[in-house]
Amino acid sequence: MKIRRYLEHNAKDANAMEEQINLLNDLPPSLRSQVVKHTHGDIIEKINFLRDKDPDMLWQILPHLRQIQIMPKDVLYVQGDHSDEIYFILKGRLKLYVECGDQSAG
Repeated sequence: MKIRRYLEHNAKDANAMEEQINLLNDLPPSLRSQVVKHTHGDIIEKINFLRDKDPDMLWQILPHLRQIQIMPKDVLYVQGDHSDEIYFILKGRLKLYVECGDQSAG
């Protein structure tokens, strides 16, 4: 039941995101910039990386962002993984473990 609710929620989010992107695409650039800053201004302020970015870049990225909560001991990536996602850390910290070659060779 939880999995089905999760999948249904994500499908609704994907449809809403597509509608939002289509709406933004139809707006003139100056109005699109104002809408994005108004609707996502709190996110822009919280993430240093986004603060000085061009509004055209922001309107392409921001509708795709979604907040997730990572619990202690959760693994985001394993060394060697290729990801199609990027994470911005708003609160908390993480540990990065990197293997540095064969430790048994001596």
